[in-house]
Amino acid sequence: MADLNWPRSDRSDDRAQIMLVAGFVLAVTFIALAVMLNSVIYTENLATRGEDAHGSEAIAYRADAVAGTEQLIEYVNENQTEESFDNHVANLTTAIDSMDNGSAPILATGGDRTKVSLMSVTQGTWIGQFNALRDFTSDSGAIDWVLDNDIQGTRSFEINVTDSDELDTTSPFTIRLASVSGADVWTVQIYNQSGTAATTLDVVGGPTCDIGGLNPEINVNAGTVGGESCDGYEFADGISKPYLIEFQNAHNIQGNFSLVINSTNPNSIYYSSDKDTPFADDEAIYAATIHVLHESADHIYATDARAIPGENDA
Repeated sequence: MADLNWPRSDRSDDRAQIMLVAGFVLAVTFIALAVMLNSVIYTENLATRGEDAHGSEAIAYRADAVAGTEQLIEYVNENQTEESFDNHVANLTTAIDSMDNGSAPILATGGDRTKVSLMSVTQGTWIGQFNALRDFTSDSGAIDWVLDNDIQGTRSFEINVTDSDELDTTSPFTIRLASVSGADVWTVQIYNQSGTAATTLDVVGGPTCDIGGLNPEINVNAGTVGGESCDGYEFADGISKPYLIEFQNAHNIQGNFSLVINSTNPNSIYYSSDKDTPFADDEAIYAATIHVLHESADHIYATDARAIPGENDA
């Protein structure tokens, strides 16, 4: 789960930018090592198997490359010094090249030729709020407001509740999705029953789960509260695309939230550039397509793969 308490930075501070670059290099290095080690271990395990295992290491390498790219997308979106889609893409390209350059020489010692390269990206909008002591009302204080009304997909939708006492039972904080083309509606409410040490995730017309304890982290895509799953929960069940996302009774929850949507049309009247209040960065990366090559003495495997962080949360 992504850290919802992102540090704020002064973009005029050269020292902060140097630290950002250093952190970026370390992040790419760690991801490259993870891809390399996972692939090496998997390949060594396959060495003890028969002919049926041929090519399986290539599929494992593809999975590692996708997972690494997903981490890099999240890092690029959350650690930009310049809010520009072109800069996001350039930094992601550099990061993927660095990941490939870090893992390919090591895998080559085992006789494998590998290559990962960025093919295309999908632009989206990163929406969130950093101030853990604020409710989820809009920048202007609206308690019922639409985040965006032309959404093709939502990923990495996470909430960090910092004061469960603010979770009201009579008018609970509500996340409402509605299809733009029809009457399909999906609604989930979040509240805390007085005197209990659990947070309730209540899908209208669906499952209700009292799980996760007080002040939990909630993965809205997956339906987990404090790491515990809500059985029968399915995000956006029955909702056709495009759809809108609306917050209702947003004054009855306190904490941080973050999500990335496949849309670049946020309702700007509800946002500000101050990340302590709701913000919308419509220059973010929603997803990417990479080309993966894995070649050895017994196979040549080349394919395009889609990297969408948080896609498999649910």
